[in-house]
Amino acid sequence: MEEVKEEGGKVLHRVGSPLTTGEEVRGELDWERRYKMMRLHTGSHVLAALAYSKYGALVTGGHISPEYAKDDFNVEDKGVLQDLVREANEVLRRSIEVKVYFLKREEALKIPGIVKLAGRNPPEAEVWRIVEIPGYDVQADGGPHVRNTAEVGELVIMKVEEQGEGEEEDILHGQTMIGSNRRSPRRVIPRDGNSLRGSSGGGTILTRLGLPPGRNPTRPEPSRGLPT
Repeated sequence: MEEVKEEGGKVLHRVGSPLTTGEEVRGELDWERRYKMMRLHTGSHVLAALAYSKYGALVTGGHISPEYAKDDFNVEDKGVLQDLVREANEVLRRSIEVKVYFLKREEALKIPGIVKLAGRNPPEAEVWRIVEIPGYDVQADGGPHVRNTAEVGELVIMKVEEQGEGEEEDILHGQTMIGSNRRSPRRVIPRDGNSLRGSSGGGTILTRLGLPPGRNPTRPEPSRGLPT
């Protein structure tokens, strides 16, 4: 499999060799890669929840790969991000079961902070998929997560930096790409993960997985996650 993309409401898979009509194929999920991204994704949700509840901050950009997660927040002081990671690790160690369910749009919109992405309008879909970490976070989200926060293990800070108003920065295959027009931000989607770009200044934090998870990896039910 060389590429997976959504086009015209359909999910298309591009393979490296031609197929004939009616030919049977067998697909195998790269579980190790997926599981690392699931762990980082759930960790990013906890970070976003804490940033929102403590500072009213929203997510202005982000990227998740198997190697690291990059989260941008419109906080006034980037120094608070280190404290957020420390608090996030405390939450993750509490072994909270992650809930996934569906709500009608009008019901979901009654929940404060249901959409934590700055500059993004709420989805127009009539039914939303909700990911909840009881006591900490409720978000509309379509991505895969672990079943229990203890599976994330520990988030380790790689880098904390300011999001300059005159610069746009993203990570692509381990390299830093700089743009100069903050008013027209680019959306860069690295091949090794998922990316979300924003247009607001603030702080950026890069985290990786540290200590192994406190629970044995378990494959999620098919209905629990869809690739972002």
